Amino acid sequence: MTRTPPIDPALIRNVVLVGPSRGGKTTLVEGLARATGAQSRRRAVAEGAARGKPEDGLSLTPLDWQGHRLNILDTHGYADAVGEVRAGLRAADAALFVVSASEGIDPATTLLWDECEAVGMPRAIVLTKADHDEADVEGTVEECQDLFGGGQGVLPLYLPLHSDDEIVAGLIAILTLRIRDYSTGSCVDRAPDPQHLDLIADARSALLELIITASEDEHLMDMFLSGGDIAMESLVSGMEQAVRSGHLYPLLVTTTSPEGLGMEELLDVLVKAFPSPRDQSPPMVTAPDGSPREPIACDPDGPLCAEVVQTVSNSDDGTSCLVRVFSGTLRPDMHLHVAGLHSATRVVTTPPDTTSLGAGDMGAVMDIPGVEAGVTLSSPDHPLLLEPWGMPHPRHPVTIRDHSPEDVESLVLALRQMALEDPSLTLEVTVETGQILLWCMDEAHADVISERLSTRHGISVTFETPRVDPASTT
Repeated sequence: MTRTPPIDPALIRNVVLVGPSRGGKTTLVEGLARATGAQSRRRAVAEGAARGKPEDGLSLTPLDWQGHRLNILDTHGYADAVGEVRAGLRAADAALFVVSASEGIDPATTLLWDECEAVGMPRAIVLTKADHDEADVEGTVEECQDLFGGGQGVLPLYLPLHSDDEIVAGLIAILTLRIRDYSTGSCVDRAPDPQHLDLIADARSALLELIITASEDEHLMDMFLSGGDIAMESLVSGMEQAVRSGHLYPLLVTTTSPEGLGMEELLDVLVKAFPSPRDQSPPMVTAPDGSPREPIACDPDGPLCAEVVQTVSNSDDGTSCLVRVFSGTLRPDMHLHVAGLHSATRVVTTPPDTTSLGAGDMGAVMDIPGVEAGVTLSSPDHPLLLEPWGMPHPRHPVTIRDHSPEDVESLVLALRQMALEDPSLTLEVTVETGQILLWCMDEAHADVISERLSTRHGISVTFETPRVDPASTT
């Protein structure tokens, strides 16, 4: 199926999901797909994204909601996949932090929040598994407020509504003062009961104050301080502005129930409050030799400038590249100039069945020969080079034990392909001794590499600590 990109990049939202492997990201994407009427997440990924199972790295699910295109990037857990998460942050315009209400926040999540803070990336938080037996929604909300930015701007938009048996049966909308009641199996929008108003009074006051302060509208501030009525349209517009400017990080609640409690509310926030590609400044560009070029803009008619976010090699499907287009339009049978900091410049051609992707969009392009993650795709008549990603240096060395000489060639080929896919992996081969040295981020990263060698290439290996100081080989 051919994806027709939206004519206006303002209708696109590129969102990366951030969180540990057990936070519920994949289940959340499946719930969002059901809420939008998509046939299934697996089908969406196969049609519009880099192919492969979630454990293979980044996966992309394109969803349509209220006339907008939502490109949802899902990582399988960043503690052991730093390169993939950094690639997702580069390709996206906003981040959705996924936190399990039954497990809380790990240190890696907090560190990544700080990274997003440093670059000014808009963020929201979604609590998953609110219906889990061990869920502590109120406690997890407080934990998010304590750990994410010292609590500045992390405020809930909804509170869970419990039924008589303490099951989460709905949501209380703090801003609009409405109840989203799912107790009948479908969503019923109704007015709150008197006890609900008392429950959310403090939370609503804090939310209104932040929205009005961020708006810098003196008239709204005067009305708020005097206790006057403020039009809901002004509050919703102010909330959207506060999220995009980084003053508000809305917190939402979802469950794993079949009715998809919280999914439509989350989709509304992603569409209305998160920025479009046109709202964000594209990365800086130069000519491939480093000489200056004019800044690019998110314009489908501008000069082509796209980036390979990730490559996945599969023996059955060939090589698939996940591509983000920052300027221009990528089309079938198109000559592309390929440039990267660590690769020779060259010209390739997109296959005839390539899906057209306009500025601001992203998707899969099959069988572009010899490209790796991080390279820039542009026109041979106007070659460009995007500024590189920020990537930590791998500091965990391992060697491969018990490989026979006849296995070395296939093993090295497989590892070199994986190094092209994962910018945080470095491979060194000593021809004289046959020693294969891998630099990984940590032990967990090395375990992922071992698993992918086995599942994708049919090669079983054992890693060990190098016997010789690896610094002598660098």
